[in-house]
Amino acid sequence: MTVMFYLAETGDSNLTPGLLYWANVENWVNVRATAMSAVDLRKTAIRALGRNGHITDKVASTLRRELQSTNDEVSIVTIAACAELGVCMEEALTKIREKRAATPWQRPEAAQYCDLVEPILRWRADTNSSVAAHVIRENLSIGRAEQRRSTTAELIGRAGAEARQFIGDLAVMARDPDRNLQLIAVRALRRIDAKEAERILRSER
Repeated sequence: MTVMFYLAETGDSNLTPGLLYWANVENWVNVRATAMSAVDLRKTAIRALGRNGHITDKVASTLRRELQSTNDEVSIVTIAACAELGVCMEEALTKIREKRAATPWQRPEAAQYCDLVEPILRWRADTNSSVAAHVIRENLSIGRAEQRRSTTAELIGRAGAEARQFIGDLAVMARDPDRNLQLIAVRALRRIDAKEAERILRSER
């Protein structure tokens, strides 16, 4: 299933039907030596759908259904996929609000991830939201934890040209002493504006 995830990074739309098949699997008999349940398989496929980047009605309906899951791990990967693809944002935000108000996440890191992804979902639902954009810029800024900065940059890059307003923030990150942050920022910039990314890279030489 690791192969599935890495193949999804190619952005090949031909993978979408297969990923949807595995995302919708209910019963699965694992014949391999490594342990993997049907839920594990669904989680991997949902995550891969988000990374693959292709949106169809079936993709959206699958994510919408999985947001109703009572399994926290399934819910988290589905929220992440919604943020990456820019679909079902309102439903994902509703799920976050419900978990915050009624049945808290079983793992603290799940709540922390939702705090991070929530402004991105809000901004992708309304790219004119100055409040959401402000929080995103704060999460990209120097002084924030590396994981917060890198995850925000990765998700913003997935929005493509719509995220042009964050080019300046990502350009600063692309000059960060941390090599990992540099690479993530440049990758995000290339998804948003390839020419601008190359200009920034040339200016650093």
